Amino acid sequence: MPALKLIVVVLGVAIVAMATLIAVKIGARAPATLAGREATKPGEHTVVLPPGARLAETLAVGERVVLRVVEASGTQRLLIVDPAKGAQPVATLIVECLP
Repeated sequence: MPALKLIVVVLGVAIVAMATLIAVKIGARAPATLAGREATKPGEHTVVLPPGARLAETLAVGERVVLRVVEASGTQRLLIVDPAKGAQPVATLIVECLP
């Protein structure tokens, strides 16, 4: 009988330890809002446009996304974004119309 009590206590401690470990691992992967930062959904990125600019067109090209942005001055920019790497543009092309 004492051996059975020892097994029950050891298994109880093991269950509590595993539950604590799982809670710590889930907490480490928690959304950034818990740390006071704005969180996005998985696969969701934010591209910041210049002040006064508007998004005129989007186009998927292979694994990249091309954003045509028209600035307040009329200048157009093509922002090439790789969603797998984040929201920072891989390249920016400035398109200016000649008078």
